[in-house]
Amino acid sequence: MTKPVLFLFAGQGSQCFHMAREIAENCPAVRERLYDLDAVAREALGCSVLDIVFDPARGRFDPFDRLLYSNPALFMVQYALADALIAQGARPTALMGASLGEIVALTVAGAMSAPDALRMVIAMSESFERDGAEGGLIAVLNDPGIAAERPDLFGRVEIAGISSASHFIAAGPAEDLARIESVLGAEGHACMVLPVRFPFHSSYVEPARVAMEAVFRGKDGQALNLPLVSCVTATALDRVPEGHLWKIVRSPMRIADAYRALESRQASLFVDLSPSGTMATVAKYNLAPESASEAVSVMSLFGNEWAGYQAVRQRLGISA
Repeated sequence: MTKPVLFLFAGQGSQCFHMAREIAENCPAVRERLYDLDAVAREALGCSVLDIVFDPARGRFDPFDRLLYSNPALFMVQYALADALIAQGARPTALMGASLGEIVALTVAGAMSAPDALRMVIAMSESFERDGAEGGLIAVLNDPGIAAERPDLFGRVEIAGISSASHFIAAGPAEDLARIESVLGAEGHACMVLPVRFPFHSSYVEPARVAMEAVFRGKDGQALNLPLVSCVTATALDRVPEGHLWKIVRSPMRIADAYRALESRQASLFVDLSPSGTMATVAKYNLAPESASEAVSVMSLFGNEWAGYQAVRQRLGISA
């Protein structure tokens, strides 16, 4: 029996320069969708987002941390991939996204049109760059309990998301995150400050609340065409709850709980459409040893995107 297909989308920290470039060069369906969205972005920003993402002067691993461009770029890339795959015959039975990825998922599920969603993402980014407190996010490969055990390091830092029993995201001032990375790294713990300039999913974003709620006004209540498991509630949604868009930005990400909610439905094929492939990796950490579910990714930070896209198309039974 063919396994149900679940599309996964990621947020800030998963972006890189040249993401999806190889796919766009080889797949007209993805390229057309990307450039259609880029026209919307150009109208709103006065410049091309794709020109920034595909800048030949930039290396793939150069920090891509300007929110005004990385946020719309992440939306454009992931939405274009999902919409192209669906047009080619993919039939996802549910969606899940973390942080900005949940806005991509809501758009794929029909909560709003892609151009309207992209304009909203750009307005969000402008609001944060104007009103948001600076800081950042750090990914830590360790039990989340270490945050409570090490107040010397995590005293001013908040848990921004729990990805699995051995991986979490923390938000806070940049200097605190740099110290955590230095000290834990010296102690042999894997951790990395993400290319993000704002401490999303924490109380540090409250100064931007009024401006953000104005951006989101009138965009909740819509019914969804596909079930969406939210990383805010770790439950399946069939419409956009009131105030939910702000909670996507403010609330800690319940990624591990959301994966458990997905896994409880039935054995599935998780398809990660993020640039980094992180959502598929995290899915594997959350699958029970006896699980028949699988997780695959289209892209990774190390390239070979076209081969990854073709492999996923084959898994989805798309031949043309």
